Amino acid sequence: MKKAKNLLLISVGVIILGMSILYSCKNYTGPSNGQGLFADKEKANNVDSGEDSAGTQILTPDSQRVVVWNDTQSCIIPALTVMKDNILIAAVGSKTKGQLLIKESKDNGKNWTEVNAPSIGTDLNNSYVHPFFINCHNGDILLGVSTTNASQNSLYLYRSIDGKTWNQQVSNITMDKNPTTEGNKKLTSENAIVTYGNGITLRHKNNGNNKLLFPYYYNTSLRDKSGLYKSSIATMISTDDGKSWNRLGFDQGDYTSHISKFIELNDGNILYFMNDASKRVAWFESTNCGETSRCTTLFTKGAHNEDRIQYCDFARYEFDGRDIKGAEYALMVFSTDKTSYSVKMTTDDFNKGKDNKSGAYLGGGSKVIAANLTKPSAIYPTITVLKDGTIATLAAEDDGMVFRRFELNWFLEDELWMEQ
Repeated sequence: MKKAKNLLLISVGVIILGMSILYSCKNYTGPSNGQGLFADKEKANNVDSGEDSAGTQILTPDSQRVVVWNDTQSCIIPALTVMKDNILIAAVGSKTKGQLLIKESKDNGKNWTEVNAPSIGTDLNNSYVHPFFINCHNGDILLGVSTTNASQNSLYLYRSIDGKTWNQQVSNITMDKNPTTEGNKKLTSENAIVTYGNGITLRHKNNGNNKLLFPYYYNTSLRDKSGLYKSSIATMISTDDGKSWNRLGFDQGDYTSHISKFIELNDGNILYFMNDASKRVAWFESTNCGETSRCTTLFTKGAHNEDRIQYCDFARYEFDGRDIKGAEYALMVFSTDKTSYSVKMTTDDFNKGKDNKSGAYLGGGSKVIAANLTKPSAIYPTITVLKDGTIATLAAEDDGMVFRRFELNWFLEDELWMEQ
């Protein structure tokens, strides 16, 4: 009888322990073990968006909207990232030339505090500067600072372990004056631009350790039929977690383009994004970290052109290199003009840039974050992902540089409403 009683107590204990584990797993919102936090069929219903929604109300971009800088303080080109301790860091060029503004948030973007910005190279004193971030493998963050001025092609990189104290990592990276394309075509570089927002931290498949990338986008001396500059992309790589940087391989170009972006795919390949004057999309793919690349979708193809894209930014749906949901989930935030910006989440890595069809997207396509704006001269939205799986953007709106935070369920809002 005593043995039976003990066995019963052990069984009850195991059941309680099992229920506790299941409950913890259901409410766990941090990084997973690489298998994805949710099963694909669950439609992200288990995303805990924190105290804002408490599991009962979907956290939408309008649920948490905060003006980080008002429209008299900041320019229109921002950067946004999350440090390893889940502290948000935002940066933007000041309307005072040669100055950068930086703020941090320790409560998922509800409140923002100004922190010290690095002293920028004196050759940028007469320029409006714009930033980009790269998260290093060791948890540090790199802040890149450049300008769009044709006569000032300098780029500076600063390193921080806490987002408050910055040390110059690399000074004055300049553009090669006589680059060569993969087709052995000689180019003459003019206005060099380092794309705002985020560079990339290579983490997947066989890309090795301590590798970082960012695209160095520049205008050439060539013009298209309408007189617009033709542009090219140089790949800048670090193999020592950002301490030193080198140009890798040949440049990709020349095309009439507004912007260039990189994103690392789950299979370790790199997709290059470009667009043309008509806001049509082109993709290039590299299987060797950018040393060589090939065009997979040209501007004239119908695939990937369901949205007209002017300026954009990318982020994998992961935190600190670990998938929060599916392995091929990634985000793209973009503006189509100076009146609105939108976001979409691919579930197949944008079909890896192939031209046979567009990518598959959660909720069926893009969703508008803000519309009917009248004051911004342009919108350069940037995006990042927090530890709890919520998504954050930063972009110029009528009242200034605006932070918004929302959850995965927002992409499926209409479907979830229909199921109730």
